[in-house]
Order: sequence, then structure tokens, then C-alpha cells
Amino acid sequence: MKKIFTLLLGCIMALLLVSCSAPAGDTKQWDCSVKAAEAVVYSDQKIVSEKGTLSFQNRNDFDMVVYLKAEGQQERTAQIPAGGVAALHQVNSGTEYTVGCTAQVAPGTQILCVVYDGETTDVYTK
Repeated sequence: MKKIFTLLLGCIMALLLVSCSAPAGDTKQWDCSVKAAEAVVYSDQKIVSEKGTLSFQNRNDFDMVVYLKAEGQQERTAQIPAGGVAALHQVNSGTEYTVGCTAQVAPGTQILCVVYDGETTDVYTK
């Protein structure tokens, strides 16, 4: 009986520890994927950061450039290598941003970009 109680207590403790870690689902994210064109293509997503940093994940096998713009502010850019991540710091919390993407690919090629609220360093793996 003592072994069963110890095992049960150990399982409960393990579950409590796992529940204390922040799962990826707690981070806001937006799919800002677009189809390539001759110029920058902007996503329809409206991005609002709560953390003051936005991370951009390049889910492609080619390099891309992301553009972050908000009304009345200078547009910011980040170059991201294939499968890489870039973060833009000092993003105004509560400001609505639009994300644009471009890459040296044929027009109509899907450019996959996911934006996360906060700083993440996870590179994309298929």
C-alpha cells in the first residue's frame, strides 16, 4: 500500500511540474503567410503585441524579408534566412501592426511566415 501511495504521489508531483511550464499555446501567434508578387505583399492579419517584442518565423526553404508597419510610424524590416527566426524589439504595446513579406521567388509562390508575440528563438523544422 505504501508503494502505491508513493507512486501515486510521484505521478501527481510530475503532473504539477509539467503544468507549471508555459506551453507554446499560451503565446499569441498569427499566420501572416502570403503569395509572392513583384513587390512586398501585406497580410490581412492585424498584429497587436502585448509583450513589446514580435518574433517572425520563416517557414520556407528560402530567405525572406518581413516588413512591419503601423500608421504614423516608420516601417521596420528584418531579413530572415530559410527556416530562421528574427525578433523586432521595442514594438509599441497596443499598437495595430501589419506584416508584409517578400522573397526572391517566382510570383505566386507561397511565403510562409508566422508571427509570435514575445521573443522566441525556435527555428522552424519540418
